[in-house]
Amino acid sequence: SEVRRDEQGAGPLTPRSGYLFIVPPIVLKNKQGKPFDFIPFLHLHIKDEDGNVYNVVAVPSEGSQLSGPIPSHGSLREEIGFEVAQGVRGLSLHFDPGTRGEQAVVVDLEQKHWWQFSK
Repeated sequence: SEVRRDEQGAGPLTPRSGYLFIVPPIVLKNKQGKPFDFIPFLHLHIKDEDGNVYNVVAVPSEGSQLSGPIPSHGSLREEIGFEVAQGVRGLSLHFDPGTRGEQAVVVDLEQKHWWQFSK
């Protein structure tokens, strides 16, 4: 689905001058036979075409879970915000499960293509 761009924010969550929030919808499915401890600040980041890295700064939706265990064969749906410089191009979302042998996933946020990479 669509990636939201938010230049205003809400309440105390407002982007710095020259920045905006990029808010991709995140859907994670745990296909393992054990729970997966999801920590957005460790597992997710965005990169632009110049290689600049943008980390999680906000979770603007009111979903039921920000972090914690995703049960075996369970899933998580959430919107997670990243503060990125205005005007950057070539944004991609990177998910790294942080476990040896597990695949990293990269999603091209502009073309909606995704790739999996083995470690």
